[in-house]
Amino acid sequence: MILGILLLGYFALESEAWADRYTQITGIYLGAKLTICILRLLFGDKLHPFHGTGAIVLDYRILICEILCYLAFLLAWKRNRKIMRQKMAGARKILVIIVLAAAGVGAFCILFANINAARLSKESFWQNLVLTDATFNERGFVWRRTAAAIKEEPIIHKLFGNGMNSYETLMRIMRKLPADSGYADPHNEILQMTTDMGLLGLIGYFGLLLSTLVRGFRNWKNNSFYIMGVLTLIIYLIQALMNEYSIYTLPFLFIFLALMNGKSIEMLK
Repeated sequence: MILGILLLGYFALESEAWADRYTQITGIYLGAKLTICILRLLFGDKLHPFHGTGAIVLDYRILICEILCYLAFLLAWKRNRKIMRQKMAGARKILVIIVLAAAGVGAFCILFANINAARLSKESFWQNLVLTDATFNERGFVWRRTAAAIKEEPIIHKLFGNGMNSYETLMRIMRKLPADSGYADPHNEILQMTTDMGLLGLIGYFGLLLSTLVRGFRNWKNNSFYIMGVLTLIIYLIQALMNEYSIYTLPFLFIFLALMNGKSIEMLK
């Protein structure tokens, strides 16, 4: 949700009408959070508990700060929206470059820390970036064992995989997970696709998604239809890091892929 709000803000700066609608959407988002917080106060243990990131996002102190910042921005926006939008639109490219650079550095640091985990001292800062069994609500437990299984596989399986829905059988044969562990997938599409279709299948699939995403970013100013496709693809790619195959949403994903690529071909004619 937070990522979606930020992405909508990037596109909303393109026109005053879009920016006005964006302020309304942001208000609805904060109103929904406030409603959840009130329900938690009223009904307590009767509601679904929030842990980890969810608990942080719904912290009442953070919510109060968000509402105050939103009201201050709304007041300034109503007084001088035109100049504010122009200045923010001019700075958004620089902000995106900074965010992408920070994400790239972060990804490199995480890879470095995990590759060299055995040689790091316990007091080292890098230890904070090493995946453990408890990482991301205990997803680290299955991620680490899946990565170890892929590393030990023959090169032919690394390249072409083991076949669809082979994960549970593979992990049992390689004795990386107990037979009664209950893990039918690694809760990460990259790892699951690597075990099923290999590195070549992984590159082909995510290459299709990323190339379409780049095409959408290049064309969204000429046709606002691409904004919907770009948002869908980015959110899908983010959730793919934490979830199994999203079989229930895949039909919609491929519809967007077809429409976005079809629109690009139409524009070239």
